[in-house]
Amino acid sequence: MENRDRNSDGESGVITIMNWLTNQPHLPKLSENDALLFLHCNYYDAEAAKKTIEEYYTFRTNCTDLFTNRDIEDPDIQIALKLSMFTVLPKSTPEGYRIAYCRLIDTDTTNYVYLHNVKLLVLCLDLWMKEEALAPGHIIIFDMDGMSLSHVAKLKLSVLRNYIYYTQETLPIRLKQLHFLNVVPFIDKVMFVVKPFLQKKVLDVIHMHTNKDSMLEYVPEECLPEEYGGKAGTLDYLRESFYQKLVDRRIEFLDEEKVNIVDNKKRIQVPKPFMFGLFGR
Repeated sequence: MENRDRNSDGESGVITIMNWLTNQPHLPKLSENDALLFLHCNYYDAEAAKKTIEEYYTFRTNCTDLFTNRDIEDPDIQIALKLSMFTVLPKSTPEGYRIAYCRLIDTDTTNYVYLHNVKLLVLCLDLWMKEEALAPGHIIIFDMDGMSLSHVAKLKLSVLRNYIYYTQETLPIRLKQLHFLNVVPFIDKVMFVVKPFLQKKVLDVIHMHTNKDSMLEYVPEECLPEEYGGKAGTLDYLRESFYQKLVDRRIEFLDEEKVNIVDNKKRIQVPKPFMFGLFGR
């Protein structure tokens, strides 16, 4: 574990989690660093961390649409990569929060498949988690520039529900802010679809911006891409550099499909059915 996390809460919490895991034969083998990630996102509440671990791996096992065949070289994912981008901005906010930025690149909906784009987004979030989950907080910026009603029409409710559940209930990050930049005139229609799946704690961190100016209250301009007056690099550079990280870890992600799952035959207790939107940390 990194020195900055070797405090009494972290040390005792990791021991608690590792001891608990010895009696959870259905779960994959976790390292102390893995345990620390779940403790950190739950502010070192060991009981909450146990629940998140259980939900994280169980959901990844059951939701095969998003968590299998995640090959960056897969033709469907390659198409999604041409249509949209996800990247992590290099500079933190003054609070130390790390920032992820995503947007459409090609606005043509001819080849746009919602499932494939969400699958790519989840893969990118997993990489972000691996690299920066121990940050004091996390910010996600969804730049809606170029989004049309044609994109909304291709939305699949079951995929949306699964994506929201995964990020809201199980992903071990500390989500502090969720910004929608360049909001579209039909944002009310988007929120009408999305809002039923969102917990109050997430709704409370959502901020809508018609342009970057109001977002600067939360995110310093220097943290943003050059196209928005910042110093983070160009969108093309940021897109390519993050894509290269996905390529470099391709085999690692493919291997995880085989091990980051639960073995229900070894489960001691039968889990309660998943009821989306009712779980909380």
